[in-house]
Amino acid sequence: MKQSLVRLAEFYKPSIRFVGGPHKFPAEVQPNLPHPCTPDTNLLPGSDLCLPASEYLSKVKPFVVVPYRNSQVGTSLTERYKFVDRSLKDNEVASVNDLPLKFHLKPIEESEIDLINSGGAY
Repeated sequence: MKQSLVRLAEFYKPSIRFVGGPHKFPAEVQPNLPHPCTPDTNLLPGSDLCLPASEYLSKVKPFVVVPYRNSQVGTSLTERYKFVDRSLKDNEVASVNDLPLKFHLKPIEESEIDLINSGGAY
């Protein structure tokens, strides 16, 4: 008497079929070509124009956090921030209501107000 797993294994047929068989890769090595967007067409990996990583990193300065110093630290807020009244420039508006209607906020409907006041429950 055969076990059920062995019997099922004989008739197993995978439900996924791959069309075209295995992909074949070309045996020859493709030449290194520069990227089409490089400004210099002779810039290839390993060429004289490429810097080694060690040489590039030796010229890079380490990151240093510079403390912010403000000359107005001791002054009051009113002295620090002064309002300058100026005329409006092009594409500037004084109020949101001066914008076209498509940018205005839609008014809240009465049903939405009731929903908010009831805590979200109907």
